[in-house]
Amino acid sequence: MLFINVIIIIIVIDVFIIIIIIIFFKDLSHYEYDKMVTKSMMLLNRYYSSYDNLFKRAVQAQVLY
Repeated sequence: MLFINVIIIIIVIDVFIIIIIIIFFKDLSHYEYDKMVTKSMMLLNRYYSSYDNLFKRAVQAQVLY
């Protein structure tokens, strides 16, 4: 019975932390960024994603080989 209570408390704490994070970052999502900043962040995201996908495929090819 004690084990179940501990699990429930952990779940409640996790949900509470997630709610706090959502509330904290909600204000940041409405901030107006400069168009140059958003475009550069988009390019950096594409650059990172392409290399991340390339690395994952290379690792998978090594495993399959």
